[in-house]
Amino acid sequence: MREAASVGRLPQEAVYRFLHALCSFQPAYKPGTESFEPLYIGENGETLFPEAIGQDDAKAIAYLIKRLDRLELKTRLLDLHWLATKERTSIDQAVDGYIGISDLQNEADNSFDANRALKRALQLAIPRGRKSALYTTARSALMRTAKEYLDTDNVFGYKQCADLILEHRLTPPAELLEPLERLAELEWEKKKGIYAEAVYQTAISAARRAGNLEFEHMAFRRIGEMKVMTAAMRCEGPSGSYMAAGMILKEAIQALQKGRADHKRIDELKGVLTDYQTRGGAELKPYSFEIDIEEPVKASRDWIKGQPFGLALRRLSGIRKLTDLPALRQQVQDSTEKKGWDQFFTTLVLDANGRHRQIRHGYSDLNPEDKEKAMESLMFSEALFEWKMRVQAFIEPARAQFTDEHNPSLQLLIPIVLYSNFVPESHANTLLRGLHAGFHGDWVLASYLIVPQLEASIRHCITVHGGDVTSIKEDGTQQNKTFRDLLLLPEAIKLFGNEMCFELRGLLVEESGWNYRNRLAHGMLDDAQNIGVPAILTWWLALKLCVDNLELPQQPTENSDIEPE
Repeated sequence: MREAASVGRLPQEAVYRFLHALCSFQPAYKPGTESFEPLYIGENGETLFPEAIGQDDAKAIAYLIKRLDRLELKTRLLDLHWLATKERTSIDQAVDGYIGISDLQNEADNSFDANRALKRALQLAIPRGRKSALYTTARSALMRTAKEYLDTDNVFGYKQCADLILEHRLTPPAELLEPLERLAELEWEKKKGIYAEAVYQTAISAARRAGNLEFEHMAFRRIGEMKVMTAAMRCEGPSGSYMAAGMILKEAIQALQKGRADHKRIDELKGVLTDYQTRGGAELKPYSFEIDIEEPVKASRDWIKGQPFGLALRRLSGIRKLTDLPALRQQVQDSTEKKGWDQFFTTLVLDANGRHRQIRHGYSDLNPEDKEKAMESLMFSEALFEWKMRVQAFIEPARAQFTDEHNPSLQLLIPIVLYSNFVPESHANTLLRGLHAGFHGDWVLASYLIVPQLEASIRHCITVHGGDVTSIKEDGTQQNKTFRDLLLLPEAIKLFGNEMCFELRGLLVEESGWNYRNRLAHGMLDDAQNIGVPAILTWWLALKLCVDNLELPQQPTENSDIEPE
């Protein structure tokens, strides 16, 4: 096209440009979707679809078909010509063309493209009816190709054919079980466990359609044992990794469970998994860097120093603003675009013992709802760093300064809970003791008292303002909504703000955050974790909620909305 344009051959340039447009999309090869999909998208973000082809374009396509010798291009144009004109001769020739392409690709030992061509031939033939000669031709081509693959032990080619045969119900599925099993074992003998598993997965689909539970369970057990051996081999050699082995072994156990394997065998492998994950945790190398927080620490102390009790309390509860959610979202988007892997690859989040605490799926191909959940999960993870800095550089120095100067007693702190609309009267004493413990650095006591009371207070506030904090189950019983569900209610967001609900979720109940409430309730925290950043931040958020909702007989007059630099 460019060459013709450069020498002024405008008619030839127009023909090549037209062909270029026609080749900018390809058959979709996906049942139940559009017939074609774009091969690429232009710089303007647009692409041509066959629906835009008019009658004049169809005449030009017919003209080109008569003058083309290359089978692949001619077949594609026949496919497009049928789509634009619905002429039966075009679809007949297109089906023959795709079968011819399949034969050519097989001669080139390219079973992947060969099967894609057969799939398109079947897609075109199906509307004509399963009793039509066109469908019979396409079906016969597929069955012939499958037999050739089987005779030559072309494992991947036969697996693809078997998938097509199952999809279009061309033979009884039971007939596929024996050859698929044989080829899967053949691949395993070649130490190609991934291919063997893929073939067994097709065999499982066939067994389910055939109602053969015994074969299905056997296939799952076989996949499981293959993965067990693969996991063991992954530990060996200089590049061995117990972390990778643990991931494989976990999949093995899941497959064995689906295959109804012996419980003793599964329990045995769970012990091996614990060993792999423990050793894998040791493979993780910590990443750290130093940040000088001397100046913000001094500024935070100075912000409290010398102030009367009431004003110092308000300054402590407002020492930092809550998370700027739009800025955090933009920060996560910029970070993922720069790194790339969060968009396209699944990420496993491990705990200190090497166990898989969370799975984050790449969100580039997710639907809008799941994509938003994935983005929110990344936002919680990203926010943890800022929350740590907030505690270490601002909250903790300010708390220490406040306690040094005022040494708050239970009696002195009573107004915080007595006059706060956030605190239900029947819970005031417990929350008071938790706040008092936090002021004096007893984080274990503060956490165990405050965390449950936070949920109780939020439930109380939502109820007072007309929100429904219960749910009705299918059996008619009624129960309280979970803490997470409470924080997602519109009433909660209206009362406390998006930022506070986001922080409480990330701190207390989200797996991608600290999940502090659940870990605390189930005794999953050791002594060091019980006095760490989440404990201090929980206390501070509870204090902030109490102070922000105070209605004292006399309010401080000095403006306290300014935070330290």
